Amino acid sequence: MNKYYTLITTIGQAKLAAATASEDSINLASIAVGDGDYTPSVGQTSLVGEKWRASLSTVQADAANPGRVIAEGVVPPEVGGWYIREVGLFDADGDLFAVARFPETYKPVLESGSAKDLFLRLYLEIGSAAAVTLSVDPSLVLATREYVGEQTNPLAIGMQEALARASQNQKSIDEVRQRIFAQGTIHIKNKHVIKGFVLTRADVRYLHLSETGTVGTGESIARIDGGYAKLVDDDLEIAVPENFGDEDLTRYAYLVDLGVGEYGVLLGDTVPLAAILLYTVTIPAGNTGNDISAVGLIDNRLINDPQSWLVAALPNAYVPLTYPLPTGQNYDVLLTVESATNRAAVGDLYPYDKQDNGFKVGFSGTADNVLVRYTVAAINRD
Repeated sequence: MNKYYTLITTIGQAKLAAATASEDSINLASIAVGDGDYTPSVGQTSLVGEKWRASLSTVQADAANPGRVIAEGVVPPEVGGWYIREVGLFDADGDLFAVARFPETYKPVLESGSAKDLFLRLYLEIGSAAAVTLSVDPSLVLATREYVGEQTNPLAIGMQEALARASQNQKSIDEVRQRIFAQGTIHIKNKHVIKGFVLTRADVRYLHLSETGTVGTGESIARIDGGYAKLVDDDLEIAVPENFGDEDLTRYAYLVDLGVGEYGVLLGDTVPLAAILLYTVTIPAGNTGNDISAVGLIDNRLINDPQSWLVAALPNAYVPLTYPLPTGQNYDVLLTVESATNRAAVGDLYPYDKQDNGFKVGFSGTADNVLVRYTVAAINRD
């Protein structure tokens, strides 16, 4: 099965069978979206995390497939502030007729500066398009100006259908009319060393932790988990295991939340996603006893200027454009999360400080290592 698909629910199948047998029809009335991240099932009667519901814009037979119905709806600009991962179609009785697993899409709100109509399209394999009709309340149906224009322009209709079949990704009609200037990903790290966390060898089987490399009264500071971790200099911070084998051992020193209200530096064979890698430690074969002078230390610290974090508390990154946009050209930036240590902690993505040669990306949450995909599209005003 494809990763993204639509299922007719058990209730929907029963109603469809009854309508077919009686030569009657089912009235589809509304479309709903939610942020539930799961595998849809035919036994569902509701969305897991419904965020918005409104009347459908159209329900029509697919000209290329008489046994398939196309249902469409529009999420308006003033609605959003959440991710869409699930979509449901409800009939006039309020029953969930079909449910879809939808490509994760962030729907911004108008206040964010990047909001727009989001066009939704679902395909239903039902056997006979005559069995499904649209129940319309004209006062509740929304359609964009671009959508209406394309529905009445024969040339635009041909373009719309060609694009829809080629992309299969539920794009907004508004997005289709834009010219894509740039696409890519940017990695926003919300964790790094501000100062210190220098590891040096002790004269016993331990590593010193200090701010400068000399143990004294220094303090090491790092940005992590949306806050700050501070550790004072320590003579015997990290125990180095003995190596009785005939091959070198590689271990990693990292800063991590110990789960007891404080942070500490640990040594392990892997680095947890929530941790900050500090050093790679190589223990030679046969290295035992107190002498660790042969133990290798590779500095992996990512150190950022502390002043930048005093004036910019939120995680951010700059995206340069490889060539400047035409003078006076307005553009939009679409942002989605590719990956993160904790997706739920990302919060809202937003572009800001947009210039002709670049823009900045930020997010409101506390997640670490957020990989963001951006699309820069010029707004077509023709």
